[in-house]
Amino acid sequence: MALTSIGFNDGSLMRDFAPIFQNWFEIHQTYKWNNTDPLYWYNERANVGTFAGAVWRSGFHALEEYSSTKRPDEDQDKNFEKLGRVDLWIYPNEMEYVIEAKQVREKVGDNFSGVINSALKKAVGDVAKSTEGGLVNVKYLGLTFIIPMLTAADRDDYTGWFKNYTDTSKEVKCDFFANWFQDVPLPIRDDKLAQPGISVFGRLWDGS
Repeated sequence: MALTSIGFNDGSLMRDFAPIFQNWFEIHQTYKWNNTDPLYWYNERANVGTFAGAVWRSGFHALEEYSSTKRPDEDQDKNFEKLGRVDLWIYPNEMEYVIEAKQVREKVGDNFSGVINSALKKAVGDVAKSTEGGLVNVKYLGLTFIIPMLTAADRDDYTGWFKNYTDTSKEVKCDFFANWFQDVPLPIRDDKLAQPGISVFGRLWDGS
């Protein structure tokens, strides 16, 4: 069985995202390809698609890579509008979420929570520019997919490492997180660092 953990710092999101996370876990579990080609090894676009698949499997709706007007950058004319793309829109339980995502592949170190916080800040900054009008009951969400890289020492005490990693997840400034890791610290890529799983962290844009 895979090693999994979920946390909600904003309990109001649990109803919408708890079933999505369970289906996200199941998708990764069924795709493992005998530990030789896990789904999460691929790029951000692939991981956004996987998350969207979990949304659909939960009985909700999702739309990926759709065109939308974008708010101007700080150094641009406030009346300036440009057409861009939004990573994901989902619709669980009569609530719309507009989502921008980032992906980080990083060796676990002392400042790992800082790495995650930095990526979340960028994702939230992006989604703040995607606040087009006309949506009702909408929240704007930054997502960050994290693929940790483990050293040999981490692999030697894998279960202990996962417990510590879950504790680190709780230190991140986020509204929720979900971790899915294989039951053994495989596979190992050419760099000799194990990349046995994936995490997703979410932070809502607060409007500022």
